[in-house]
Parts: sequence; C-alpha cells; structure tokens
Amino acid sequence: MNRINIINSHIIPNQNIEQLNTELINEHIKGSGVLWNRGKNGIKKAIELYLEYGITSFPLVDIQKETKLAIQNLINDLTECEKLYVDNELPKWNTTNIFFTGGTGFIGIHLLANMLNTIPNCYISCLIRGKNELHCKERLCNIAKSYNLKIIINRINQIKCIPGDITKSKLGMTSDEYENCLNQIDTVIHLAAKDNYFLPFQVLRKNHINGFLNIIKFCASKKIKPLMYYSSSLIRLVELYLHSENNIIPNNGLYNGYAQTKFVAHMMAEKVHELKGKFKCVPPICLINLGYVYPGYSYDTYDIHNSNISNIPSMIIPNITDSMEVVLKVCLTLDIVPDINFPMDYAPIEYVTNCITEILHDYKQNGIKYNFLKPKWYYIYNPHPLYFKDAIAAMQQIRKKPLQFVSMKEFSNKWQETLSIYNNNSCKYLKTLISDKFDDQLTKTLDMSNDLYISKKYQIKPIENLYLVKLVDIIDKYMNISN
Repeated sequence: MNRINIINSHIIPNQNIEQLNTELINEHIKGSGVLWNRGKNGIKKAIELYLEYGITSFPLVDIQKETKLAIQNLINDLTECEKLYVDNELPKWNTTNIFFTGGTGFIGIHLLANMLNTIPNCYISCLIRGKNELHCKERLCNIAKSYNLKIIINRINQIKCIPGDITKSKLGMTSDEYENCLNQIDTVIHLAAKDNYFLPFQVLRKNHINGFLNIIKFCASKKIKPLMYYSSSLIRLVELYLHSENNIIPNNGLYNGYAQTKFVAHMMAEKVHELKGKFKCVPPICLINLGYVYPGYSYDTYDIHNSNISNIPSMIIPNITDSMEVVLKVCLTLDIVPDINFPMDYAPIEYVTNCITEILHDYKQNGIKYNFLKPKWYYIYNPHPLYFKDAIAAMQQIRKKPLQFVSMKEFSNKWQETLSIYNNNSCKYLKTLISDKFDDQLTKTLDMSNDLYISKKYQIKPIENLYLVKLVDIIDKYMNISN
C-alpha cells in the first residue's frame, strides 16, 4: 500500500481538450463521473479537475453487478478450458519452475530476492513489460540495484525475463513462449497490479479484472498450475461501503478505482476456490492479503546526532510515494498532529516476504486442503501494530516541544494547504488522499484482525521507540516532498 504510482503525462496523450459543456462538468463534479466516459478528452479534463481542485468523483460503480459479470466471465473461461482438459495428474505446489508477475514492483522485487535466498534451485520465469528479453532483464536489474538486492544480480541466471503483459491475450507472450510456459511451469505467483489510486474503475479493469482472468486461463490450461494470488487491504473499504445505506458513498480518499477493481478480483479469487471440484481444470489457489508494507531497512548504523545525508543510504530516505511517511512530514512541517489513535498495520518488507515463502514451502510439503466452504485468506500484517500515538511521541522527541493536537477535519484542511504550494502531480494527488473521513477509512483498511498469519519460523519484534525516532529524524531532515 505504501508505493503509489502517481499518474503522469505519459498515460494520457497531450492534446487539446475539446469544448466540454458546463452541464457535463457540473454533473461530473456532483458525483456522476460522466467525464470518465467521454473519451480521452473527457478523461484529461477529469484528471485536470481532480489534480487542481481535489474533485474526487469517480463513477458510482455498481460493484455487485460488476462482480457478477466478472464471475460469469470466469466460469465461461473455465468451461472452455475444461473442454481441452487432458491432464490427469494432480497439481502440486512445486517450486522448480515458478511463473512470477509483478517482479518489478516494490513487493515483487523483494519477494524475488527472498525466493532466490530461501528456495534452492528454483528457476523463475518473470513476466515483465519490455521491448525484448534483454530490455526486461535490464529493467529488473536496475530496480534490484536501487534496493541493493545484490542476490538478484548475482543469480540472474536463475531468472528468465519474459516480455509480456497480463492485460493481453496469452499474457502478451509469443505463441511459442506461451505454449512452452503452459507445459513447463509448476506454480504461478500473481502479484502484478497497477498501484494507481487515481484512475477509475473503467481504466483499471483491464489490469486487475481482465489480468486475473488471463492468469486463471494460463493456470487452467494444459498442465494445471497452482496459483498464489495477492489481494489488498483496500477491499475492506469497498466492503464497508457496500453495506452502507443505499450503497452510495462519496468516492473520496482511499475509495477509488483501484479499491473497486481489486475488490472484484478478490471476489473472483474466492470463486475459483469454490469451483474446485466442479471443474477438473480449476487450479488450487492460495490467497494472500497485505496491508501497509514499508522498506524496514535497519537504522542501527545511523547516528541521529552526528550524521549527514552523505552517509545515509538513499533507499532509507522516504519520498513522495511513501504515503504514511508524507503524513509524518506534514506533521513535522506544521508542528501539528491529528487527534487520532488506533492500531494499524506497519509491516517491514523482510517479514512479509519471509511469511510468503514460508506459506509456499508449507504448501509444497503438505498441499492445500479444501475441507472448508470459504477460502482461507492469509492476512500478512505486523502482529505488533503501530499506534499513531507512538509516532507522535517520536516526533515530540525530535521537536523537543509539545506538538499541537487538532481535529481530523482541521488537519485535513492544513494538509491540503501545505501540499498545494508544490506544483507537481504527486502533491496534487496526495492532497486529495486525506479528508475528514481519513481516520475512519484507515481504521477500516489497516485494522488488526484476529486471524493474522503468524510465522512459525520468523520472529518480528514490536517497533521500538528508537527506530521511530530515527525514522522521524530522517523524515524531518532529509525527506523532500517538493519533487
């Protein structure tokens, strides 16, 4: 949740906007989201309104209808796969040949490194958007270098970088490559997503819904391949709104096209589990749900009293894509804090990836059991939640003076005023993220439930005050939100 890809000029073509009548614009602002359906010019205008004025009106998507349609498409695809089913061998969670999507993302690149370190002799076929295999390999290695993940570079011979795209037929691969993967792959790990909290349902449908369908067809064809699928904590927010009066809630803050499309994909993943036994070709599926994941790099060597930016690794300095850290930066800039406090997930990437590979190892050893009606979701959150009061205490240690407590509504206003002075799309986007409902939304999405996955092997300690003090000090001194 913490790595947000902000929309840029390359997504929407730079062209003159045709005259859109005032009535359409007013309808969009009121909540109809009509401009999203007016082609490229309408989308460009909608983005302009969003970034400049904080208009967060997404189309009021009928989630029940979209979910029903997506599940029917899933059943249709499995019906076609069933006609070609010839494999009588029971699928196993082998890790000799793994197909991996989302390897260039923050979680994906760290999971790749963890798998290379903990699964001996694994061979990973990594689907990457790129011109050719060399270009894909360069992309992967450059991202690995940025996080100092040397194991990926040193063992790149265990990774095959395949040019492709989950949104396209045959996953964007050549026919020969696709056929080869259908027969050779043992297990599929599907992490790819478009982590953009701005684009609407219609735009993100191809990434999260159609992409999931393409992955299922891949898993259900020829040799049946078990699937490990990753959902998002933001689907909880959609569930909350679905049970609200009239099912219509203003689409502000965290409630967006990303949450909507991930929710539909989440429901399809549950349906895959329920269809096991009805179709011979249905792949076994393992379901993972993640919350707020942060880099978690150690600050042990950082002296908060005698240090400068030259000896602090750039990877541990938060930037504009780290949404929680931006909140702390604004608090430190204004010497104010919102009067909120609740337990929330704040999990280091090392713990998250260790848990995932542990689950994968368990399935390899014991398989997956289908003796329950509802699928089991593995909620990989930090079992020791972060309380906002602890972050406030760390900020007060840095400031050496009491910070002023303000209401969430007042903090929301101050937040928007602060980010408005920076003329970049990242800040324009982030200023719309927090509203007076932000604490309720965050409580729902990152709330600590009773069914968390607790690692049998890997320990995780509560977040220490010294760690928070060092983090806050780095945010205060070196974090730059102006670019």
